[in-house]
Amino acid sequence: MFQLKQGKEAFTVVEGPFKGRSFKPGQIYAEIPPQEAGKFAEIKKTNATAKVAASGVADSPAKPADSKKVKK
Repeated sequence: MFQLKQGKEAFTVVEGPFKGRSFKPGQIYAEIPPQEAGKFAEIKKTNATAKVAASGVADSPAKPADSKKVKK
């Protein structure tokens, strides 16, 4: 897992296999463009999981709005 280093600005790759992909501060990425590796810091998976959880992004789907039990 990778994250842009502090002070690095967002950028969009213009050539190669990552062409058109944008990278922004504060986001966590599983893969990064090799030519831009110096702009990223590797973070441990446990830290990445904690940051995703803190951001409020849920891993499980939300329950349907009408999840009331039906009596037979």
